[in-house]
Amino acid sequence: MRDLKPYIYTNKKSGKWHSFFAVRLASVTVFDPSSGDYKDFAFKLLNRQIDFINSLDCPEDGRAFELRFICRPDRTLHVRGRIDIVLIAMVSDTEKDISRKKADDIFHDIWSMLAAISDYYEFECITIRDDFLSVYDPFPVQEIVEIMRREDIIEIETAKRLRGFSAKKESYADNENRIYFVYPFIWSANSLSRLFSVMLFQDAPCFLSISLKPVDFSDKIEQFFIKQIDLCEKYLASESQARSPVNARIEFITKTLQSQLLRLEDSPFLMKMRIASNGKVQRALIDSFGVEITEHAGSPDLIKDSNDAYVFSGGYDWHCFSDGQEKRKEIENLKHMNFGHYAGTLADKKDSHARYLFDANQANCAFRFPLPRVNELPGIETRFYKKVLPPTDVPTEGIVIGKNVIHGQPHYVRLSEDDRRRHMYVVGQTGTGKSTVFLKMILQDIDDNKGVAVLDPHGELVNEIMHRIPERRIEDVIYVNFEDIKNPVAFNMLEYRNELEKDFVVDQMFEIFDKLYDLKRAGGPMFEQYMKNALFLIMDDPDSGATLLEVQKVFAEPEFREYKLSKCRNRYIREFWKGIACKAGGDSSLENMAPYITSKLSMFIYNNTMRNIISSQRSSIDMRKVMDDGKILLVDLCKGKLGNINSHFLGMILVYKILMAALSRRDVKDKKKLKDFYLYVDEFQNLATDSFISI
Repeated sequence: MRDLKPYIYTNKKSGKWHSFFAVRLASVTVFDPSSGDYKDFAFKLLNRQIDFINSLDCPEDGRAFELRFICRPDRTLHVRGRIDIVLIAMVSDTEKDISRKKADDIFHDIWSMLAAISDYYEFECITIRDDFLSVYDPFPVQEIVEIMRREDIIEIETAKRLRGFSAKKESYADNENRIYFVYPFIWSANSLSRLFSVMLFQDAPCFLSISLKPVDFSDKIEQFFIKQIDLCEKYLASESQARSPVNARIEFITKTLQSQLLRLEDSPFLMKMRIASNGKVQRALIDSFGVEITEHAGSPDLIKDSNDAYVFSGGYDWHCFSDGQEKRKEIENLKHMNFGHYAGTLADKKDSHARYLFDANQANCAFRFPLPRVNELPGIETRFYKKVLPPTDVPTEGIVIGKNVIHGQPHYVRLSEDDRRRHMYVVGQTGTGKSTVFLKMILQDIDDNKGVAVLDPHGELVNEIMHRIPERRIEDVIYVNFEDIKNPVAFNMLEYRNELEKDFVVDQMFEIFDKLYDLKRAGGPMFEQYMKNALFLIMDDPDSGATLLEVQKVFAEPEFREYKLSKCRNRYIREFWKGIACKAGGDSSLENMAPYITSKLSMFIYNNTMRNIISSQRSSIDMRKVMDDGKILLVDLCKGKLGNINSHFLGMILVYKILMAALSRRDVKDKKKLKDFYLYVDEFQNLATDSFISI
């Protein structure tokens, strides 16, 4: 995992070097209701996030963290807006190199801890400078609002809050009848989806910032809480039955203070929550943020099923930094994760940080990732499937057909050479990436010096490949474009080298015609008999002409037919033509059968482009040589220019030519000398005949 390197941004401020890096929440997987109770699921997931917060506690190196929810709304259609969730970390040192080294170490520590939270979350490391700056400084901040826990100065004898000027005017520091109290947040299992929906409706880009900084549990912190607890306990020790309603409230305040003290002893943090906007921060966004991180003041704790004096929990305050100097200072603090400036507080100056002291449980109310739902989270990349690690026995060598990235670590899915010899069929709707898979496989084969043939109906795939051919393989490329009339490429379908190949050629011709015309409906035994005998007749003496053009001449020109019969050595073919075809009468007469047979060829013979391709006695390309020499054959079938049938016809000719070449390699005794040759056919279903599987 040390190979994974984040982009580290460094700046200098107040004599120290600050190094930053960021991790993005790439996607969230939807919750599967069949996996169990959602409340239990949410409770466990939040607890794991508390564990993560606890793991960040190391104040010695000056580290700080910020969780940002950055919204880039779309004013024309709000559902198109996006929300980026990033965790930004900062560490400081007087030496720049040490600061950067610390940042790298912290990254690798938290990277593994993020992975341990849940496989419902997929994180990605930000490795590019521009990507980092887009989340670190996404836009100029025009307005900034801080969200805080509620605070009060409480009169112990009445358990009532001091309000208005009396609370601000009178200090609690030297008054044994008053305490300073911060109302804890009430933990909630909100998914944050409502908050995200409100963010997407904002008029300007905005982000929510939750900054967290581990601090030492100092004597100052301890003494502050001990003093408040002592005052409460003294009152409780001296109370009378007449004050029992007050007693219950003070008991709860005492328990809350004791709980806060015990939790802070474990891992104390300073935490600030802010909303920054490129425009005006709307009240709806402030309220949405507040109610998502805590329940309303006085609400029961629904997760913990606790109703104990809950009037002393929940709720929130907020402060808008409207003063120009104050706002600039807070924006600067936000940028540098500075915790030295606090909004107005009822606490004495020496205790002004008390409102910002959080334990991991309290911090988790705001410093947390959204909880998965059964459907999509607004603005968030949502997966409707779960990523899993590949099996341990997947091939480690071979062509890469995919990459499964889990927690930043790529796991390659490969096809071994042996598996590829069993063939591969890629099925999917238009636009799902079939051609993209082809392209990546083809380019790997080309780069590995393999022989490749590509049949592309539209030409887009071939053009993409042409632009990516390595210079060392340019001489291996054979490019075929059938719309190039000036330089036509010839393919004689009726070429053969021996008697076995002759029979194979005729069989292939019938498979092609069946694919084009459905011979069960448009053919029949008479068509097969006449066409097959015509093909065998012209092929028996190739030197006197053996192309598809000669098939029509056999039926249309008696002199040519007689000449071919004089050259024919196959007595069965001669007997058919002389004893059957030429003597038949009625519907079976040669005169009646000729249009029936030749009509299947007319679209190829009377098309100038097609005629130039199929009329040559010798094919321009030796497929056997292409395969044996490991060439790169790229064929544009020009479907848009030639039409569906012509394009399919040419594609089927090429497929059967490649099939013949492949079968002819049986004559090589030492099979180890044979080079693998890979054929890629886009829109395979339009070109596949029954013999295709034989390749």
